[in-house]
Amino acid sequence: MYSQVLLALLIATALSVSVTACSGGGDGTSDQDEPSAPKEEPQSVASEEAEAANIMLRNLEEGLAAGIVLTSPAFTDGEAIPGKHACYGQDVSPPLSWSGVPSDAKSVALVVFETDERGSGRQGGGAGFGVAGQVGEAEDDRFHWLLYDLPPDATELPETIRHNDAQRVGGTHGTNDFDRLGWGGPCPPFGPGSVHLYYFMIYALDRELALAEGATKLEVVEALEGHVLDYGQLTGTYQVKW
Repeated sequence: MYSQVLLALLIATALSVSVTACSGGGDGTSDQDEPSAPKEEPQSVASEEAEAANIMLRNLEEGLAAGIVLTSPAFTDGEAIPGKHACYGQDVSPPLSWSGVPSDAKSVALVVFETDERGSGRQGGGAGFGVAGQVGEAEDDRFHWLLYDLPPDATELPETIRHNDAQRVGGTHGTNDFDRLGWGGPCPPFGPGSVHLYYFMIYALDRELALAEGATKLEVVEALEGHVLDYGQLTGTYQVKW
């Protein structure tokens, strides 16, 4: 599954570079005196892997009605995540609570994913993309938290779950895109920019993933595939305004 998605991403990137190269110098005019959008750099392999994992998350939710209610006392759905949870603040995980996990669930997993507003949208469900299955659009895909094998009767996480706290709450931490275990808070580039969207996704599963600590985003998402009974979503925003 992942190899097919990543191959599609690499082909899309190569075609984009080829078209850009062929389109330059057509009539000998220069656009140096006219304002223009900054040229986009090709996505890194890490970014392509994040986007591939994002698309796979979309597929996990197909046919499900989001019956789990996920909330946080720190922010309401669609509103700004407080600065204390960002890398510019204390960089601590926000408190979360949920209800509606099916009675036959064997474990719960939490995935927190970011995209900027240019790649935003969850039309018809699924994280990060405005058009289902479309690749090559989100430019700042990043996974901030992977926590799996939580007990099925768990209903909350307190604030400040650090990298070595997973066992205390009954789960296992994966490796986020900051290359560390646990929570990595919002950390867009310093200076005013677009609004970044953070999707807190919770999944009720029909099994334990039984992955070792430090599993990658792709390992976690692939392990989730075919085992999601229900899910819930909470969305937060963050924007650097200085």
